[in-house]
Amino acid sequence: MPGPRPTRRSPILLLIPLYGLIVFWQALNDLKNTTQNQDFSPIMTFLPCIGIYYMFVKIPAECASAKQMMGSQTPARGIIWYLLGLGAFALILDLNDIAG
Repeated sequence: MPGPRPTRRSPILLLIPLYGLIVFWQALNDLKNTTQNQDFSPIMTFLPCIGIYYMFVKIPAECASAKQMMGSQTPARGIIWYLLGLGAFALILDLNDIAG
């Protein structure tokens, strides 16, 4: 059963240094609340080695799962977004697709 819909956010806010981290943290928590997956821990994204795994594997999989749960017609952003270092932008855009 999916959780509440995430909040719409502007991906441009990620460019503001400290506020961007806050927005990214809130987006990760929105993703966790939407999928209601207890195994997904947002704090792991900020740990050195585990963060790489989370950014390239766990977050895209959770986004795809959240989109499927909410019945979104658009597919999740591709791995190329994450490989180019735009994972936070891809996360925000995917959550905005879910929010409507």
